[in-house]
Amino acid sequence: MMEPLQGEGGIISPTDDLLKVSKPCGEKHHALLIYDEVQSGVVARGELFMLTWALGIEPDILTTAKALGGGFSPSVQC
Repeated sequence: MMEPLQGEGGIISPTDDLLKVSKPCGEKHHALLIYDEVQSGVVARGELFMLTWALGIEPDILTTAKALGGGFSPSVQC
């Protein structure tokens, strides 16, 4: 599981080399590649998802969570 852009501890982006080897390495070891696009998804960085300009690598699973709701997180009220 990787975040194409980490935002909580500063703006940290993986290198192109890491992105290039992530998918083949996962396939070699029978592991899924999961992109966490909660920080960077839904046009937060100019593209629909950051992975669209990440060297054409497609994850097996993509998480978006609150990005789809524009930051809206419903709360439960009693």
